[in-house]
Amino acid sequence: MAGLPPQQFDAVVLRYILRLSAQRIGWYMGLSEQTVNYHCRQGKQRIEQAVPTLLKKDSNAITGDGSETDTKD
Repeated sequence: MAGLPPQQFDAVVLRYILRLSAQRIGWYMGLSEQTVNYHCRQGKQRIEQAVPTLLKKDSNAITGDGSETDTKD
C-alpha cells in the first residue's frame, strides 16, 4: 500500500479500513464522489497486481528452493 499515490492511498484507507462512504471521503478530501470511487478502484487494482508478486516472493522463501530445513524431529 505504501507504493500507492497519496490520493489513492488516502481513499483506500478511508474506504476499506475505516469503512467510510465515498460521499464522506469526498468531503474530507475535497473530491467528488466519482473521483473517490475512481481512486479506490485504481488503488485496489494496484494492490491486487502487487499481491501475486509479493506472495510469489514469500512462497519461494518458505517452500520453493529447498534451502529451508525442517526443524521437526
